[in-house]
Amino acid sequence: LDVEKYEQTTFSIDKQPVSLRSILDEVISCQEIILKEKNLSVLISADDIDLYADKEILKRIFENLITNAVRFSIQNHNIEITALASTDEIISISIKNYGSHIPDEALETIFDKYIQAEKIDSSGYKSTGLGLTFCRMAIQAHGHTIRARNTDNGVLFEFTLDGKAISTCEQCIVSADESVKLSTDEEALLRPWFDQLSRLEVYQISEITSIISQIPDYTESIRTLKQKIGDAAFASNTELYSAIVNGRTQKIV
Repeated sequence: LDVEKYEQTTFSIDKQPVSLRSILDEVISCQEIILKEKNLSVLISADDIDLYADKEILKRIFENLITNAVRFSIQNHNIEITALASTDEIISISIKNYGSHIPDEALETIFDKYIQAEKIDSSGYKSTGLGLTFCRMAIQAHGHTIRARNTDNGVLFEFTLDGKAISTCEQCIVSADESVKLSTDEEALLRPWFDQLSRLEVYQISEITSIISQIPDYTESIRTLKQKIGDAAFASNTELYSAIVNGRTQKIV
């Protein structure tokens, strides 16, 4: 394990300019399957930033924090990543997910080795083991700190690193999948099957898949939509399933 390795040796840091956006794109692309299963999008609000950090270690930091955010996010919400530069070339970064709170007594110890693996309470929160321990070790080796705090509707991890902004703040959304837009003719064609699907509960998977199989694959949009209905059912994503089959959304991601 990386934690064991770095505990036994000096944490060697090879600092160099690294594009924050390139690291985020690489890490998020590896999360596509679970993002799709939970119908999550990643909302990035950040300056165009170069971090001054060890590239490989930086990648591991974001892998652990984003994996943690995805794991504890509730379905059909955003994971929000914010990065802003201050005047003294310190970058403030936060990663927020919507979901269960961390028990108050664990907000500090969650970064301790092994302790967090045993923490669980009635909220359903249970941390990921040594990942957060590595994050604290790595960020401290860069001369900075990380902390966790509960928000009104989720959990926020925030930390700092050296870096500088190349240009001003921009915002983008990385969705789990491309959106699907139906034409009027396609909506009319699908309506009889949607009427049948709307009378089913998301857990009635056999009935749902049977109806889906009867829908003709006339267009790519219809084929994609059929896949999304099936994915929503198999993920027990009641909110997304209902939104699709009841026609409450024009953009399905």
